[in-house]
Amino acid sequence: MVRSNTSGACRDDVDEWERLIREGGDDKLRAAALDPSPHGISMRQDNPFLGIMTERDRLKVIKDAYDAERAIRASASLHKSHS
Repeated sequence: MVRSNTSGACRDDVDEWERLIREGGDDKLRAAALDPSPHGISMRQDNPFLGIMTERDRLKVIKDAYDAERAIRASASLHKSHS
């Protein structure tokens, strides 16, 4: 449905999102959603969840991913300082 309204690079991004949804699992979806690279930015411009997730759910996913990333960084920092 989304693919029929897209073309070119946008279609490639949508295809990649669909592949991640089918095969990637939560960790790969989270990584794609938070990827700061130019590719990650491009992927977020063509978000297949637009119109599917409510704004509240979308913000919860972002907050949860941010909190998880902060916890990982804090844990890594704690382990590093005790080494």
